[in-house]
Amino acid sequence: MTKSGPNCFLVGASKSGTTYLAEVLGRQPGIYVPAKKEFHFYADDLNCGGLRVASHERYLQYFEPGNESIWRIDASTSYLYSDSAAQKIKAVYPEARIIIMLRNPVVRAYSMYWHNRLRGYETLEFWHALQEEAMRVSEHWLWSFHYLHSGLYAAQVKRYLELFPRENIHILFSEHLFNDHEKYMRRILRWLSLQYSNSPPGEARNASGAPRNLWISRLLSPSNEMLRRVGNASPDWLLKLRRRLIAWNTKRPPPMSHDVAEFLCEYFRKDVYSLTRELDMDVPWQEFNQEE
Repeated sequence: MTKSGPNCFLVGASKSGTTYLAEVLGRQPGIYVPAKKEFHFYADDLNCGGLRVASHERYLQYFEPGNESIWRIDASTSYLYSDSAAQKIKAVYPEARIIIMLRNPVVRAYSMYWHNRLRGYETLEFWHALQEEAMRVSEHWLWSFHYLHSGLYAAQVKRYLELFPRENIHILFSEHLFNDHEKYMRRILRWLSLQYSNSPPGEARNASGAPRNLWISRLLSPSNEMLRRVGNASPDWLLKLRRRLIAWNTKRPPPMSHDVAEFLCEYFRKDVYSLTRELDMDVPWQEFNQEE
C-alpha cells in the first residue's frame, strides 16, 4: 500500500458522528488523523461551497506528518454521497480501508438542517426546505442542502461494496458507537489490526443545534469570505479554536414535528429496506424494523 497520502477513508454519512470518531481514532497509537476534516478532494462532482481542497499537492501535505503511522485517515462525509468519489479513491488507493458510518436518516436529515441553520446557511423552516430540495438539487446548491437525497444510503453504500473487498470495509452505526463506545471502538481497532488504547470517549463535536447568536454563527461560518480564503491553510490551533466557539454558540434545537417525522419515515423506508438487504444485517432504527 502506498506510503503517500491517506490509506483509510472515513466516508460518512454527514451528521452521523464522523467528527467524533475521527477525533477518537486520532488518539489511538498507529493512527494519524489531520486536524482538518472534510477535504472533499475526491468529491469534485458535488458543490462543496469552496471548501474542497482542489490541489493534489496541498492535499497530500496534510498527511505528511503521519507518514510513519500505520493508518492515515481522510475523514470526508461527501465521499459517501458523491457519485464518483468511490471510483476515484479506488483508482489511487485500491487497497484502502473504508469506514462507512451511518445514522438514522430521519434524525440525520433534521440534524443536517440545523447544522445549516447554525451556520447561517439555511433560512427556511424545515418542512419548506424539504419541499424546495428538488429545486435546490437541480440548481446544484451546496450538497449540505440535500437533506433527503443524501440520506438514501443503499446506493451509496453499494458503490463501495462493488469496488472494494468486503473485508476492507467496516460498517458502523452511530447509534451503536454512542451507546457502547468501548465495544465498537475495539471492533474498529481489531479490524485495523491494532490494539485498543483505553482512552476515554471523545467529546461530541460538530453537533447541530440552534444558534445562540446569529452574528457569531455567520462570523464563524465556512461561507464567511475571510475564512474561506484562509481555511485550507489554517493552522491546527485556529481550526480547534473555531470548533470550540461553534460548540459554545450551539443550543438544543426544538423537536421535529410528528407529521414531518412520519413523512420522513415513509420517504426513507424503501431505501432502508434495500440497505438491510445490501448489508445482510439489521439496522438499529426501530421504526424501520417494524413489520409492515
